[in-house]
Order: sequence, then structure tokens, then C-alpha cells
Amino acid sequence: MTKLTYILITLCVYISPTRSLNLQSIISAVKPAKPFHKPSPTQQTLSYLYHVGGKGDALSNVYVRPSTSESKPDAWFRVGFITACTYDEQEEEDEWSPETAIVTAAKAATALANSAMRQRKLIIEHACVVDENFKEHKRHADVGLGLQLEEGNLICQVPYEEEEEEEENDDDGGDMFDYGFVGIGDLGLYEDFRARWGGGEAVLEPYYDRDKVLGWIDSKVSLSGSVILTTTSAKGDELASTMSGSPAVHVIDEKHRAELMAMTKKVGDCYVYKDGLLEDVL
Repeated sequence: MTKLTYILITLCVYISPTRSLNLQSIISAVKPAKPFHKPSPTQQTLSYLYHVGGKGDALSNVYVRPSTSESKPDAWFRVGFITACTYDEQEEEDEWSPETAIVTAAKAATALANSAMRQRKLIIEHACVVDENFKEHKRHADVGLGLQLEEGNLICQVPYEEEEEEEENDDDGGDMFDYGFVGIGDLGLYEDFRARWGGGEAVLEPYYDRDKVLGWIDSKVSLSGSVILTTTSAKGDELASTMSGSPAVHVIDEKHRAELMAMTKKVGDCYVYKDGLLEDVL
């Protein structure tokens, strides 16, 4: 059960109608945020794995429709899943009260709305893969984005205002790592990821033992000398052949890669450490 699922159950069971949470009102009140200029699908997929699988952050289905003014409910179609950095600490569920659930659910909804707005270009690009007919709407300024925080619930439209012309050297900054996206459909990157984590196209909660993953990373990078953490042995051996001192080469999977990305704010195939300090990401 995701933390957001627990929050929403708490709201439904324990909170009276007068104290209920109107998610659409909260999402509608979020200030429009500028989309990332060039979000990387690989990076945002790893970021999704880190936030949902490692930290247990909130997630949501994300939908699109041709226009924000479109009123037909069936105009929405699902594109994938998004997440956002929503929890700094992992509180125990039995310590939560309905009051804290209201506050936390509101913060989660706001963070997820920002996630959709910031990853807008990536989401719309993938919408054109899910439905080729959507390509004719791709350039429309008012394409609608919607969040469905729980399966079967209301789809809440995300605020949007037409963006100003972007500078060519637009820098998205490090906060791109605060958000993640995984698409549905048959695009190789996303399809392979969902297959590995058993997500299908209904829900995608790729949980892993974060303490174990971090412990393994620490056991390798804390060694003296040079260490290469690499996605494939071939890439690691090739890099090691160009370095002095016969560095140790260790192959990582995507869980380790997601945690390394979060630590370094860089995405690569090889993370090079020397005497416990990061030297390079290639």
C-alpha cells in the first residue's frame, strides 16, 4: 500500500464530510510551473523508481486530453504514472491521525500537480506514442493534463498557462530529480521497465529494500583505491583499461543506478569513485 493510498483511506473512513479534502480544489489552486525544457525519459524513469520504489513517495495516474476546456469525461486518456518528492521521513502508519492525513494528502496532491506541470513535455510526447491521433494536438498550447490519485477516482485537471518563449540555454536545474514519470503502451524503455517490475498498465509500485541497496553501494565505494560502478561489465572493463591502478569493477542494476543518480544528481552508465569520493560520472 502506498502512503498516499493510506492517506486517502484514512480520509474516507475517519473524516467527516465537513472535514473532507477536495483534491480538485487543491490542485486547481497550485501555481502553474514552467515545464522542463528537455527531460530525459531514462532519467525520469530512474527517478520514478527511486521515489516510489525506494522512498515510498506518492504516485498518480496521469491523463491527457486535447484541451483544458474540453468538457467530455471520455476525452481523457491515460498516458502513464508520475511521482514526486513528497515525504522527507518515513513515519509509521500507526502514528498518523486524520488531521495529519489531511495535511499530508494536500501536500502530496500539490507535489503531484507540480510533477505533471514540470514533466508536461515528456508526458505529451508520450501521449503521441500511446495514441498516434493525438499528434495533431501536440502543438496546442492548452492540452489538458489530469491526475487520478486512486484508480476509479475523479480525474483532476492540472493548472496550465501558456508559457513564454524559451531561451535556447534553458537550464532545468537539479529539481528535475524531484519528479519521475513512466509511460504505458509499447515503447521499449517503459514496456521493459514495467515488465521487470510487474506493473502492467494498471499500477506500478516497484518497491525494493532501500537499506540493502544503499548498504551494498557503501560497501563498494568506501574501499580504498578506484572503484567503478557500471551498468555492464563491458563498459566497466573498457573504462578501467584507460585508468591506472587496476580499479575494481562492480556491475549495478537499476535500483543501484537510481540511488546513485539521487546521490550525485547525475545520470550515467559508470560511476567512478576513488578512496570513497565521487570522481566522475560517465
